Amino acid sequence: MKGGRLYYDMPIGILCLESLFPKPRGHMRNPLTYGFPTVTRVIRGVDIPRLLFNPTPDLLEPFIQAAKELEADGVQAITGSCGFMARTARPRFPVEPAPASSGAPHARGKGRDRRPHRQ
Repeated sequence: MKGGRLYYDMPIGILCLESLFPKPRGHMRNPLTYGFPTVTRVIRGVDIPRLLFNPTPDLLEPFIQAAKELEADGVQAITGSCGFMARTARPRFPVEPAPASSGAPHARGKGRDRRPHRQ
């Protein structure tokens, strides 16, 4: 393992819209939702009304910047917390090399069930 990253063994980075409603277990912004570590990055100034009703060309830049920061910090893949973020998804979301997805990170990996634990 080499140094230079903020996070290690951090498989998933989650881009999140700015919101203040409760995030109980099961919501993507609640870290207890997953059986593996995640890190979230809130896109300040971008909420659902702005994304849906005022989508300007400059709206894409904060998503690209946040994804690049997560990748530089050491996450292995990036996803989004809201289906409405698909408006900013590929092919217009040119962030590499970390894999990007707009779906929930309920991943299975290496023979181990990695879905969230429900209680």
